[in-house]
Amino acid sequence: SAMQYVRRGRQILRKDPQQALVFAHQAVAASPRGFDANWLLGDALDDTGDPGDAIAAYEVAEQRISEMEPDARKRWEPGLQRDLAKAQTKLQNKSKAGTLAGAKPRPQHLN
Repeated sequence: SAMQYVRRGRQILRKDPQQALVFAHQAVAASPRGFDANWLLGDALDDTGDPGDAIAAYEVAEQRISEMEPDARKRWEPGLQRDLAKAQTKLQNKSKAGTLAGAKPRPQHLN
């Protein structure tokens, strides 16, 4: 299930973001619009140097927040917003530094 991949990815994210990215892709394959799966994908992409695609994944997770109960929304929204803002800042810094290598296509599961 997607949650098993999310758990495994979260456990190793800081130590091995590349392997966490593999688990994140597996989680999204199992649950393309899943909140936890896309949040992990965003974190793993951001931690492996791809803030642009991280933002796209965070935005999928953000869409799911609106479907949550108010208490759950209060619990999860601040952290997701923090991670989204961090990726946006990295992308802006990358762009300012002139290292942005052109627009990349959106990940297929987000189309």
